[in-house]
Amino acid sequence: MYQDHESFLADMDALHILPLSIIPLETKALQRARLVKNSRLEGVVEMFGGRETGSGQIKPDRLGQVFDITDKNRKDVQMIKTLCPLPAYDVYSLRIELRRLGIPVNDLSALRLSDPLTQELTGHMRTFTQPLVKAVYGELSDAALESGDVVSLFRSPNIGNAKENILALADQLEIGPMDLPQFLEEYGDIYLSLAYYRNCMEENLPYLEDFLESLDTIQQHPSLRSNASLKRICSSIRTKLSSIILEVNSILDMFKARTEEMWKNISRATFKTMKDLITTYQVTVAGALCAITVKMNAWKKKFPEPYVGGPLSRADFVMNEMRHGMDKIAEIQYADVAV
Repeated sequence: MYQDHESFLADMDALHILPLSIIPLETKALQRARLVKNSRLEGVVEMFGGRETGSGQIKPDRLGQVFDITDKNRKDVQMIKTLCPLPAYDVYSLRIELRRLGIPVNDLSALRLSDPLTQELTGHMRTFTQPLVKAVYGELSDAALESGDVVSLFRSPNIGNAKENILALADQLEIGPMDLPQFLEEYGDIYLSLAYYRNCMEENLPYLEDFLESLDTIQQHPSLRSNASLKRICSSIRTKLSSIILEVNSILDMFKARTEEMWKNISRATFKTMKDLITTYQVTVAGALCAITVKMNAWKKKFPEPYVGGPLSRADFVMNEMRHGMDKIAEIQYADVAV
């Protein structure tokens, strides 16, 4: 399926796409396919996909009808059936879910965001890297941050009292100076996940606003305002999406505030507590954002401009596509926690 490496990286950066080449499968054709969440939030195998060709999707329970299944590759079908229902396919939730399911990965380095996306997330990361850089570079932290590569700054700390501050930071963390690079890698990775989720939310907000406005327009249309079923479904979708937006933003804001608190008394224990807390939310946050992304992708594909499709057409799409799968979105159960 992949014509170039860039396409593969783009899919690995997505919330709703899992290239099956990273999973140890025996069936060669499946290795070239990918799992995707369709507009109804169902996990399906996509054999081909494109603007010109459309999407060739196979539901997991039909794999035996499409592929020659023998004793040698029978486990592939079960593995696909296990992977399809996962709430999201982003690299962070996959690390957790694949470990939980006991499914190995062909290349562990694949479960990372691409370098281009990591660079794009620098602005969102600044909130979390600034206290770290300030601890070492002090008042010069703003200048230090301009490089965008925190790890390299710590490898060559040639500004002010940086070397002394690094030793002091290592002492606070109860680790040796030689172990600091590993801490930096863990720190950068866990907070990159928050930057990624924040970016996913912000990318969807314009489409969410358009969709929610459309729900109002649909319900107010003279031909539709007496449709009780439509009204109930529109209300249910609005409540669900509004709840997701509120909960995800609250969680991300909470992590920002708790990270600021953590740096007032940074230690190995407080960082571990923060890292563990963020990890516990990754699967549910990713699942919620995956659902929003898939639904908004379907909406903007069907109605790319405000003038495309009137209220009747949009109401039909809501009833036949948008409402399906909303019950699959797990409750986040957000709770503010002191670290």
